[in-house]
Amino acid sequence: MAMSVLRLSLSGMLCPNLKQSLSPSFVRVSHRQFCEQPDYKYDVPRYNKINSWDKENKNVKTLGKILSSKRDRGRSDSLVLEGTRMIRDAISHGFNPSVIVFSREKLLWQLELSKDTACKLYHIPYSNIKMWTDLTTSPGIMAAFSMEEVVSKVVAKSPLPLTLVCDNIRQPDNLGAVMRVAAAAGARQVLLTPGCANVWAPKVVRAAAGAHFLVPVVEAVPWEKVHAGISWPMVVLADMVHEDSEMGDTCDQDKVNSMLEELETIGREEGKDKVYQNMELCEKYMEVPLRTKKYTEFDLEPGLDEVVVVVGGETEGVSSPAYLYCHQHRGVRLHVSLRNGVDSLNVISAASMVLFKVQEVLARREEDAGGK
Repeated sequence: MAMSVLRLSLSGMLCPNLKQSLSPSFVRVSHRQFCEQPDYKYDVPRYNKINSWDKENKNVKTLGKILSSKRDRGRSDSLVLEGTRMIRDAISHGFNPSVIVFSREKLLWQLELSKDTACKLYHIPYSNIKMWTDLTTSPGIMAAFSMEEVVSKVVAKSPLPLTLVCDNIRQPDNLGAVMRVAAAAGARQVLLTPGCANVWAPKVVRAAAGAHFLVPVVEAVPWEKVHAGISWPMVVLADMVHEDSEMGDTCDQDKVNSMLEELETIGREEGKDKVYQNMELCEKYMEVPLRTKKYTEFDLEPGLDEVVVVVGGETEGVSSPAYLYCHQHRGVRLHVSLRNGVDSLNVISAASMVLFKVQEVLARREEDAGGK
């Protein structure tokens, strides 16, 4: 009886104060502060712990071979991601890491892995992770995914009939950023010619910010395979032209047709598989003026539903085989007019303007077709 009276008294005396003091913000702040305590145990799956003094541990040597950026990852099937955000994004798209190493339990806890995960988890000293990373300051967590799985399973969720060809983009940061723009614009695939940077290089992966998991990307695609892989596309070369530059449409079209007929005759003698390997012939195609339009005037030509946009690197620009490809498909050069003495745009800006203009036209046609 005494216990019941005490319980009722406490309820009547303390509940009004508890309602005021235990506000949602108070609870959140208290939980966050509590979780920062060094002895706090996070609710994480079981993992293996490697101590700092256990330098000869076989697992450390094996993990170093998988995760170290100082080795040639081009010979490995491992795609290594760093930081909780990038790893969590990859997992959210259905890709499961084979190995995760982390220096603090909190980092593993932020991934929200299931208790029955098949991933191998290792709590290791930060000094090891710092040796393996290519970042100035490592976030303290790394994960290895199967590159083969990513390549084979990635499918664009809401693609437009749009392909981006990256030609001679050699700066990793630029390549990754352009891939992200392509994914956002609705590209169904991204093709890389042999002159581009390694698409799986850590800098490219970070700059793409998850685009590798959003749109299929194929690297080292020779131009003859680009030509054979897409039937009857509208080919667009992205270019930057000064406001006072001469436009391709001002050229004598009869003269252009005569030049193309002569080059096509030579090309037939070379054969379809070898014409793109003839650099002398490709350079002659660069001398033939292309039809040129402002990017704001872009529209699909009758009978064409697929668009291929070719973007070149800032230094090298679009290659001569790209001009051959464009001429063979009666393509067009879209340009962005530059003023105020600006002599160039970076490849990211140019690609963004052209790709989203193409998106606008393709999306409008898609809407028109759906309304009929």
